[in-house]
Formats: sequence, structure tokens, C-alpha cells
Amino acid sequence: MLAFKEDWEEAKERFLLWWGHEYFGRCAMAVTAPKKKPPHLPRPPAPENPQQRWYDLDWNSRNIGPDMFREVFLPVIQRQTEFLDYTVYHVDGIEAFKHVDALCELPRLQAIQILPGAGKPSPLHYVDTLRKVQAAGKNLHISIAADEVQHALAQLSARGLFIDTSARSEDEARNLLRMAERWSVDRG
Repeated sequence: MLAFKEDWEEAKERFLLWWGHEYFGRCAMAVTAPKKKPPHLPRPPAPENPQQRWYDLDWNSRNIGPDMFREVFLPVIQRQTEFLDYTVYHVDGIEAFKHVDALCELPRLQAIQILPGAGKPSPLHYVDTLRKVQAAGKNLHISIAADEVQHALAQLSARGLFIDTSARSEDEARNLLRMAERWSVDRG
């Protein structure tokens, strides 16, 4: 839970900068690790209105051809991006990578999450697709193993990059965040 973060206000500011495709000294990261002594806190209240929400757009598009995707799905996705303040499209499965070009054309789509799918290689195996997203000026969200973070930051721009990973301990997570700052380069 983010309330366990001592630097929550700073993290919130970094997250807003990420949505704005701003560079703040390193890539954005979510590192999940067990907390040594987590405090007991009540669940935060739900957002009061749609403007306080973001939505992960996801269509089961892997079995749809590029022409049908552009004709049927893309206009609906575009309308959703016009209503919402922050949008990320979840490209699920390598079969859906064929739609990345069309998604990159949507002016109000801020981010694209690339997830190759169960049993597939790491997203870093598809670095050309990842770079295509970044070249289009979109934020990129990937989930990788902690031991892949340095390799990812050597190949991708830290600007707009959000890495989701995990660590075995809080100390390991903090060290990974420090190292990510050293490895991050704004290539955007």
C-alpha cells in the first residue's frame, strides 16, 4: 500500500511527472517488497468523481486484424481517452503487438503497457516494440525481473519508462531504486 511509503508525497509528484512524460532523474519504478514492520492503516476512501480516476484500457485484440482494429476498436478507444484524464492501454500478448502502431497514433493515450503474455520471454526480448512506443512519445510500462532493470535502462530511455518489479526485501528494493537512478538516462 502506498501509504506505507515514507516518501509518499515525493512518489506522488514523480507519478504525476511520469503521466506528463517529464523526466525527473530516473525511470519511474514500482518495486514490491515485504515491509519489515508495516503499520496498520485503514483503507483509503474511493475517489469521489471520475476525474480522480484513471483507467487501464484493454481490449482482447490479439485475434483481431489490424484493419478491423483500426475500423472498429480504435475509434472507441479514442473516445475513452477523450473522457479520461489519464489512460494506459494494456497490450496483452505478442499477438496484440500488431496494434501498437495504431495505438501510438492516439494523441490522448499517454501510456502503453507491453505485456508479452504467460510463457513468453521478457518484454526486453521485444525491444523494437518498446522503442517504437517511446519514439512515439508515449510512456511505456513494463513488468520485468529485478535482475533485468539495468539491462532495460541500458536499452530504453528512462523518460516516461515505468518499470514494475519485485525484490526479496525492503533493503534490496531501496538499493535497486538507488541503482536505477545511476543507470537511468534520458534518451527522449
